[in-house]
Amino acid sequence: GTTVESPTNLLADPTDGPVETTIRREQIEELKSLVLALPHDLKTAVLLHHYEGLSSAEIAQVVGCSLRGVETRIYRGLKKSARHRDSPSAHTIGFAKCRAAKLTVGSNF
Repeated sequence: GTTVESPTNLLADPTDGPVETTIRREQIEELKSLVLALPHDLKTAVLLHHYEGLSSAEIAQVVGCSLRGVETRIYRGLKKSARHRDSPSAHTIGFAKCRAAKLTVGSNF
């Protein structure tokens, strides 16, 4: 399974200075913007899987499509987001960290 970091580890790393903390927050906002820009069906699958931690089978039940359909939506959503980003934020901070950041920065995907 996915390991979720503590919110304090995400934004309040004792070794990070103000610059690193600001960069990390900007990366979270960039990732949020990329996901929110996705078409509804892709965004829903990506958020439920990476942000809420649901399995593909659980998502299939929620959205009423096949398991293969969910896997395709997640793949396409991530691929589409990667094409539109200027920096490697999605891979640098990862969705598990964004899941933790939700509690810290009040993101509302």
